[in-house]
This record gives sequence, structure tokens and C-alpha cells, in this order.
Amino acid sequence: MRRPIVLALSLLAAAAPAAAAAATAPGSGHAAGGLFGKLVAASPLAKPGVPGDGRLAIENGRGTVVLSAVGGVVATFDSGDLLVDDPVAGDGSGIVITGADFTRRISSTSTLYRGENVHVLVKSDRFRIRIRAVGIYLGAVGHGWVTLDGSGFTDSGRYQLNGGAWQPLPSDSSEKVQLGGATAPATTSTLASK
Repeated sequence: MRRPIVLALSLLAAAAPAAAAAATAPGSGHAAGGLFGKLVAASPLAKPGVPGDGRLAIENGRGTVVLSAVGGVVATFDSGDLLVDDPVAGDGSGIVITGADFTRRISSTSTLYRGENVHVLVKSDRFRIRIRAVGIYLGAVGHGWVTLDGSGFTDSGRYQLNGGAWQPLPSDSSEKVQLGGATAPATTSTLASK
């Protein structure tokens, strides 16, 4: 019983930055002064904790998201696949994936997950993830690079980066943007070839 409660609290804490942004986004249906908005704003993770850290939020994304960063991510998607590369095992609080129907080890550092209603929690000093899915909801805090590609979808969802305005995911090409003020350390990854 204790493990699900700890996981739920961890997911809530990690989701705070994205939820704070979503709670005040125009058309989000959340009142900025509501109880949820106040809880998120009071969370210690509601603001980046390291100079140079940025925030990324994705709402109802469709397509491909690649994030190479130092920091943390909480995400869920309706249907699709996730490739995780964690080049340094034990350099953070770890990676938790639930809901995957299929799991395959690609290399000593990379694992592929596939399924419906997949939930992702990553807190690592260095990681790279690729999500190809529909119904992507993601919150990330840290610094590095993110590539957004909603091509093939008329409505590819929207994203908010580093506290900026909400924008539609690029639907005619992929776009690589910087998360925060510093780049993630270079990693050798199988993601580039997948």
C-alpha cells in the first residue's frame, strides 16, 4: 500500500511545473485561483530549482517528442512507444514506467516500451527519451534540448517552453529548441538511429 502512495506523490510533485502552467493556460478549464492551482504554486517543484533550468509542458500532443536533458520528466500518453536512454545508471532517483504492454532492452542503456495509458517518471542527471504517441501530456524541468514533431497530424496539440506562451506543436516539420539556459551533456545514444 505504501509504494503506490509514494509513487503517486512523486508523480504529483514532478508534475507540478507543468500543472502550474496548465492551470493558468487560457482555455485550460482550470481557474488560476482554484485549490489545485494553489497547491501546485506552493509546491517546491513549481519553479526550477537550479539556475539555467527551464520548463516544458505538452498538452494532448500527437507525434514525436525527443528530450535530451538533465533534470526530470513526468509524462503519460494514450497509445504509442517510448525509448529511454539512461547512460549513467544510478545518477538520479531513477526511471519508473508503468502501463507498458511490451518492453524490449535495446542496449545496455536503452529500453523500448510500448502500450496504452503508459506513465513515465524520470529523474536523472542525464537522460534521453523519445515518445512517439498520441495523447501526450508531459511536464519537464531541467536543461538540455527538445525536438518536437507533430507532422502527420492536423491538430498536433500544444506546448509551452520556459514559461513562454502556449504554441501548437510544429505539424509540418520537426523543431529543436533549448530547454533552459544550458545544454545537456553529450551522450552516445541509440535514439538518434531509431
